[in-house]
Amino acid sequence: MNQDIYIVNNLPGALGYLVSGLIHKQYLSTDLPVMRDDIIFDEDKPDLISADWFYDHWSLNPATTSSHVCNVFHLPDYENIQTKYPNAKNIVVTYSLDDCITVASSIFEHYYIGSWESDDYVKDSFKNTIENYPNFFPDSTITPFDLTLQQTRTLHYILSNQAVLAGYHNLVIPDSPNIFEIKYQEMIYKPEIFKEKLCNILNIDTLHPAVLANYSEFLTGYHQFTYGRYKYHYEST
Repeated sequence: MNQDIYIVNNLPGALGYLVSGLIHKQYLSTDLPVMRDDIIFDEDKPDLISADWFYDHWSLNPATTSSHVCNVFHLPDYENIQTKYPNAKNIVVTYSLDDCITVASSIFEHYYIGSWESDDYVKDSFKNTIENYPNFFPDSTITPFDLTLQQTRTLHYILSNQAVLAGYHNLVIPDSPNIFEIKYQEMIYKPEIFKEKLCNILNIDTLHPAVLANYSEFLTGYHQFTYGRYKYHYEST
């Protein structure tokens, strides 16, 4: 049985979980064993994990023979990944500079709001962000559900700036059969290109119907909820 490995480098909230989730779903839907986000470290994690620390200490859980699909929230270190796992497929989710405003909306809605109840890392990330700007957010215990309209708009601009500084709009993707670029625009505006890329990554002809249904559901919710909410917020002021 093959032990396939997929490493997805992405900015948290910029739809990398969509990519890993659909790959994970493809395996589950075809009754193939797969583990998701089972990265382990060879020493205790620090409070703030830098890219250098991550790449020095990470590995995949060796206790399973299943395939692996994992998100890595740091810019890709191609040499590190390919040295550790020469046959791994490294997927990098990129976006353009012009996408950063939309990416900020996605981070707020689909990362902070959408994952708030299920992921403590999301809560820590939100808290760390607003604590950096006490003049805008004097109450450090506030949640994203309790922000005023002005605070929501302020956070949106902060997140947009963070998306720029994260650097995913400024990457050179190596020409390698095991390194793949998926563009943010493709996922939300060019579904046929995105689906073709997924098939290429998975080395299959067509995606399982359950995967296509999940992706279609995502697209419907994304366009209706995200843009509807922000259109209301920004046109009502």
